[in-house]
This record gives sequence, structure tokens and C-alpha cells, in this order.
Amino acid sequence: MINKMSAQKRGEFAEFIYLYFVRSKKIDASKTNYREIDITLTINNKKIYIDVKSTISGNQRYVGKRPRKDAFYDYVSISDTYTKIYPDKGSPLEKYENIIFDTKEMLEKWKKSKPEKRIEKQDRKIILNSIKEILLKSKLDKQIRVISRGPVSLSGWKSHPDNVPGKESTYKKFNYTIFIQFKYQDEKNNDYTEIVSKIYIFKHSEFNGKIKLKDSDNRQKINKIYKVLDWDYFDKNFQNQIFYSVQELKSYILKIIS
Repeated sequence: MINKMSAQKRGEFAEFIYLYFVRSKKIDASKTNYREIDITLTINNKKIYIDVKSTISGNQRYVGKRPRKDAFYDYVSISDTYTKIYPDKGSPLEKYENIIFDTKEMLEKWKKSKPEKRIEKQDRKIILNSIKEILLKSKLDKQIRVISRGPVSLSGWKSHPDNVPGKESTYKKFNYTIFIQFKYQDEKNNDYTEIVSKIYIFKHSEFNGKIKLKDSDNRQKINKIYKVLDWDYFDKNFQNQIFYSVQELKSYILKIIS
């Protein structure tokens, strides 16, 4: 049962169980899923950040990467029979003993629950809205799609973006794609404000021609994504289509319409 569930779905289920438990203890909790934080707890007017990690291996404490120095990495171990939370060292949940649930019972609760609204990603939203405003004023909003990827992809994801170029039925509705890669302002000093790392613009008619594509990985092929952008080739040969600020992108867009 659990083994057949995708890693993404297991992660969502683990977050549901985590929220279910902390709220049962009258702890104020919100679903975040932003800046590599899944859940934000508020205890004694203090924000506490939690990255919920799910496992089916039965490990009792998370030992993987910890990109956020100001977060706790609480483990949710899931099996077909029971699901157990293993708090991180220093986590607010560490004081609770034997946090365990019947998996089938919790799956039923999860299926009946309504999707929970996430916290707005304000810093990223401001940047994306500024780009969309430029396109609207330039009357290019129907010709150019805008997609983005968060900072976690710079360190935590191995695969190339699924949606560049993406499915033909999607990208052929437009002439161009603008892709924004975000990064953190200053991780070393715990400033996790999202800012622009790079902005790319692709002309769709050049995909698989001037703009080289390569075979996707096995996970992507399972999802019927057979080609992805050859990012190394693009970075080396299309520097004039890579920008480091919204203002640089705006100048390029003005050239398109001139």
C-alpha cells in the first residue's frame, strides 16, 4: 500500500499527520511549503520552522542534508500498519513520547480532508508579478509563458526542470518561455528571502534545433517527459538570453517588440 504511493504523495501524507498531531496538542501550525520549510509552528509568539521528512525505511532520526540552519528536521516513518513521528533533536515535539498512529485510519482522514491553503510566497510573488506586468504592458502576455523554480532546486534536486520545454500541448500555445531560477539572499546569515539567481528566455521555434535538448531521466520518462533542455549547452552558447535582474530582462523584451 505505502510502497505503491509516490514519494510526493508520501510527503504530503506525512505533513498531514504532522499537522494533525501538533494541532491536537493546541499548537498553532500553518502549512508553508516554502523556502525549504514545510510547516511553521508558533509557540509563545516565536516562529519555529519544521521540514517534515518522510521515510519508509524505519529510520528513527533524520541524518540527511540540512540546508536550513534555523529549522528542525522531524521524521515521519510510514509503514502499512503504523506511522510514527520521530522528532529532531531540540524539536518542540521531542517532549512527547511514542507519537504513533494507525496508518489506514490516518489515510482515511487524509482522503476526506480538504486541501490546505499555503502561506503566500510574497518575495517570489512580487518578482513574478513585476515580470507579468512588463509582459502585459508590452502586449506579450499571450505570447510568453512565465515559469519558475525555487532555491531548493539548486542544491536538493538532481533532475532538470520537467517543464523546459515541457509538453508540446502546453508550450506550443506560446512563442516564448521565461524561466526564473530563484536563490536565497544570504544563507550564511539565515536570510532566506528569495531573489533572482538567473532569468532565461527561450524561443519555442528553436527547441530541438538551435536550442539543444537531451533525453530525460527515468523519473521524467515515467511521467511521459522524453526531452529536457540541455542546460550546459544553453549556458555556454546563449549568454545573450540569460539575465540576472528583472531590469535586464525588460530591456531584452523591449527589443523583441521594437
